Amino acid sequence: MVRRRRASFLAGALRGKEGAGRSIGNAGAAMERFLEEDFDLIVTDLDMPGTNGLELIRWIRTRRPFLPVIIVSGNPPGDMESVAALPATNFVREPFGVKNLDAALWAILRQFCG
Repeated sequence: MVRRRRASFLAGALRGKEGAGRSIGNAGAAMERFLEEDFDLIVTDLDMPGTNGLELIRWIRTRRPFLPVIIVSGNPPGDMESVAALPATNFVREPFGVKNLDAALWAILRQFCG
């Protein structure tokens, strides 16, 4: 769901966590995999070929409203306020590292655990 180079980094970083990371090249393929598998976390870029990251998130939210989503991008969308208002969503600006992803995920978890 993010560009290949970053996707490889993210998948590797997440494999070190419990479970396994998946690298999916575009939103259409992500939607297909989403229907086939039960994901615990979505990490997506905003700039993708075809369907963009915001459209993907909105599509996911119609199916699993509280699934944690981390958006990674060097260019936040103009309507970032509407994205930030979505439950269980956080934004990480590029360039980023594993610590940034951990912080974003912990921020999402604090929304639900207090």
